Amino acid sequence: MEKIFKFVKNHRIGFIAVLIGIAVLGVGVMVATQPMRDQAYMNEIVTGSQGRELIEARLRHTDKNALTSSGKIKSYKILEDTIKHDPMGGIFVRIEFNNDPDNNVTMHFSKDNSKGELMVYEQSLSAKAYKMYQELGAYTGK
Repeated sequence: MEKIFKFVKNHRIGFIAVLIGIAVLGVGVMVATQPMRDQAYMNEIVTGSQGRELIEARLRHTDKNALTSSGKIKSYKILEDTIKHDPMGGIFVRIEFNNDPDNNVTMHFSKDNSKGELMVYEQSLSAKAYKMYQELGAYTGK
């Protein structure tokens, strides 16, 4: 035991340098991987069951027959590569309708601060989606 203490005493600067190096490396890894963890969290919210339920409820609010053969919105696809953090809070994602890349809407997910509930609403519409929303009476342009 005495040999160990003597060794540590003689090499304490080296031990301190190694410990500092490990700490700096650990912090560096945490900082470098934070954006990946944030993106995974946002993907989980949007593509998870709660996110899909909110999107589908919003689509049914727009088109009462949405996601059926008689609706104008027959299907939707979450474009996962468009999931982005909103600097003002929340998440942006583009949704494609009826397998048509020109027919899409950007939706915004946010939390209601008073209730803590997740909400979703349309942020912007493509020209084709705008026309469809007008035909459905969901958007009057006013």
